[in-house]
Amino acid sequence: MSAVALLGLGACGQADNLDGDEAAAPGDAVELRVAWWGAEVRHEQTQEALAVCEAAVGNITTSAEFVNDGYDEKLATQFAAGDPPDVIQVVSGAISSYGQRGGLLDIATVEEHIDTSAISPVVMNADAVDGKNYAVPITTNASGLILNVTMMEEYGLERPDDENWTWDDLFDYAGSVYEASGGEVWGCSSPARTSAC
Repeated sequence: MSAVALLGLGACGQADNLDGDEAAAPGDAVELRVAWWGAEVRHEQTQEALAVCEAAVGNITTSAEFVNDGYDEKLATQFAAGDPPDVIQVVSGAISSYGQRGGLLDIATVEEHIDTSAISPVVMNADAVDGKNYAVPITTNASGLILNVTMMEEYGLERPDDENWTWDDLFDYAGSVYEASGGEVWGCSSPARTSAC
C-alpha cells in the first residue's frame, strides 16, 4: 500500500461553533466545514458525495474548503491557529502528526455512527496512533514494481521470485543489478512516487 487517502474528524469541530459548552442536540441544524484537495474530478465527486450525505441526514449542511495547491500548508496553519475544518482529507502518514497533538477525534468515540465493517482491518489500522484510529480510509493505492526483463537478461540476471520476496530481497536484487552493470544502472528508482526496478 503506497498511499491511503483518509477522512479525519477534527476534534474541535461543530461544538466549537456553539455558545459555551453546549453540544448539538439530535436534529439541530449543523454546518460542517470539509477540506480536501485534488483534481477537478475529485472535487466534483466529493461535492456529489456531500450532497448525498446532506440529503440522507437532513439536518447538516457542508461548506467546502477545496484547495488544489498548498493544501498541506493551509491545513497546518489552520490547526496551529486552533481553527481546523471539521472533516479533512489527508494521505497516509500525515494523520499521526495531527492525531498525536490531539487535533483529531478518536473514531472509537463515534463508532456507533460510522460503519467501518467493510474496511479491511489492515487498511483501517494502517495509520493507527498508539492503538487509536483518527481517520477512516476512503481509498487505497497498491504499489507495483516494473522489471526491465531485457536489461536483466543483458546483465545475465535471472528474474526474481516475485511471488515470495520481501523488501530485503528487493534491495538485494537491486544491488545485484548495480553490480552487474558496473555501477551504470541503479537497481531501483522511485520517480514521481512510483517504483521502477
